[in-house]
Amino acid sequence: MSRIRELVAGRENLTWAWQKARRLYESADGSVNFGEVAAFELDLERNLRSIAHDFLDLSYCLHRLALIPQPKKPDKYGNPRLRQSFHVSVRDQVAWIALVNVIGPTLDSRMPAWSYGHRLYKAAWFEEKDEGLSHLEIGPYRHSSGNLYRRFKHSWPLFRRHLSLSARLMVHALEDEEQLDASEKSALNHSDKPFYLDRAHWRPVTTSILYYASIDLERFYPQISRHSITNGFQKYLADFNDDMWLRELIDRMLDFKVGNVGSRLLGNPIVQPETGAGPFDGIPTGLMVAGFLSNVAMLRLDLWTDQRLRRNHRIAHFRFVDDHAILAYDFDELRAWIRRYEKALRRLGVGPNISPDKFDPEEMAQAFKIDADEEIVSKAKTLSKLDGSHPSKLMTKTLALVSELAGTAFDILSEDSRDQRLRELEWLLLADLPDREIRSDTRAAFAAGRIATLVPVAFSPSIDLLDAWREFARLNSQKSENEGPAEKEKREIAEQSFKIWRDIDFSRYKKKNRSLFQVNFPSVLRPPGQVKIIHSRIGLLSHNRTQRNLPRPQMDFRAFRR
Repeated sequence: MSRIRELVAGRENLTWAWQKARRLYESADGSVNFGEVAAFELDLERNLRSIAHDFLDLSYCLHRLALIPQPKKPDKYGNPRLRQSFHVSVRDQVAWIALVNVIGPTLDSRMPAWSYGHRLYKAAWFEEKDEGLSHLEIGPYRHSSGNLYRRFKHSWPLFRRHLSLSARLMVHALEDEEQLDASEKSALNHSDKPFYLDRAHWRPVTTSILYYASIDLERFYPQISRHSITNGFQKYLADFNDDMWLRELIDRMLDFKVGNVGSRLLGNPIVQPETGAGPFDGIPTGLMVAGFLSNVAMLRLDLWTDQRLRRNHRIAHFRFVDDHAILAYDFDELRAWIRRYEKALRRLGVGPNISPDKFDPEEMAQAFKIDADEEIVSKAKTLSKLDGSHPSKLMTKTLALVSELAGTAFDILSEDSRDQRLRELEWLLLADLPDREIRSDTRAAFAAGRIATLVPVAFSPSIDLLDAWREFARLNSQKSENEGPAEKEKREIAEQSFKIWRDIDFSRYKKKNRSLFQVNFPSVLRPPGQVKIIHSRIGLLSHNRTQRNLPRPQMDFRAFRR
């Protein structure tokens, strides 16, 4: 038995895969069939043995995908649209994670540091330097934590900070680290940082002017070809070409098919891209390892880009999943780089194209072309211009707030501090911020998910209620058949006191939750109306409903531990 075969089908690896899948289900921001999850867990041992058996004799067969479209922002003409999304069986999710646990680190370690999205989990900690400063150390790949991907605060906020810091380093405006705040210092000294943060990479310049643009790959997951994923495995996974078992298993695991059972709106053009039953060539949105597979498909292009960037010394290119941010010293060089990248994207056959509707600035969608109108080019140049020494366009207060909220240990805060954090999350959810600061769907999904997670623990019982409960519990534990009238009266008074304070606290609890719900419910009705937001809001609604339906006469202190 080959080493990879033994590891993939190993009992320990499959257990780690299940733990990662369960954790992802618990934090999912989309629809989840928790009945199927529970059924899998109830017969966990047999299910894991079944996966191992099918792996070993190469009989593993994926369940058919069920198309479950998600709401999407209407197009520019107001026409309704739905986003392609699938239900993937729990068994297939666990099987795929088990495979990625073994082959993933080899491929993820090949990725350039300027690519941040869906990087596999590594241990991370802060380490003190000699001068008293701390920097974030990234350790080896780990499975025992139950995380498939790196934490949010180590991906998107880090991407935006490295973008801003690179702009300053390009114009040599960062000679003194004391001008940075703590989070910027940590990002600058990150152990797994791109070479853009090396001062020696950039040549001397006489101006602080830079040019910035961002692009987006259209319909990223659906358009990625199976061939590009296989090509990534073949080119960068050392054992792929020599291990027939591994090649056959991966081929089977990529054999996605859309089924009729459970699917909605098959063949309906309102779903974009339009989806029919049968073989599916892209990466199904809803597959937990979809982000990893997209990185495998992009790896050849990423490494091609990295080689040219290291020789160029005049361009900085960043990628977060399908979003790209580019800095350049010269506007014409920026235009030429985008044309060159688009050409490589097509030549290497990854699948997606650059979206003409997702350029920033918008004028760059036409201006980057070699035959663009001079007036459009001039306007795009003005809008792309950036002061590298003070790149406020790239680093906003919104990013700082998101980073702070992502790293807050909510359970150790006082009730007043919890309320303050919830108000900040409400603002982040409902504020009308430009996509340049943070994409609206990313911002809303993050805020909605955090609110739904934190609301159940936002309420702390009063000291009076705790004291009343303890006294009643103490007297109740001393109850006996021979107790006298005085002891009985004392116990009844304690019970009545507990009930009074319980009702007072419960009224305060309902008032707090009602206020939170009234503030957040309008987010369900606002564009883009993503299901991930609705799902998170339902989590809050369900918690309120559960508390409201508790029979009040029988409710005891444990109700406040939810």
